[in-house]
Amino acid sequence: MNNQNNDPIYQLADLIYDFLDKHQLVEELPKLIKVLESRYNNLPEDEVEVVTAVELDKSTKTRIKKWLKKEFDGLEFKFKVKPEILGGVLIRHQDKVLDLSLKYKLNKIKKELGYENK
Repeated sequence: MNNQNNDPIYQLADLIYDFLDKHQLVEELPKLIKVLESRYNNLPEDEVEVVTAVELDKSTKTRIKKWLKKEFDGLEFKFKVKPEILGGVLIRHQDKVLDLSLKYKLNKIKKELGYENK
């Protein structure tokens, strides 16, 4: 094994190579690299989706971006309009959702009052 300065990437490479060697698949390494590169190149851009019920003006978008950059600095922001959220804002990043929409709040109240299936 060649753990150059105990770098986790080198450790992972050693593990992968050892696995391929153990299973007599070392000759498949170029194919594995191509598959990994393809998956890497097809990853979605790292962006934060901001959904509102109405189109926001430039200054409001700037304020929202400034607020979100505390948590998501360096990411792209994509603004979408979906009237069905009624009001507020819905923020998505990868598998995380912050739902501050009026629709969510109304559904929560409805559920608390026992009207969720009506």
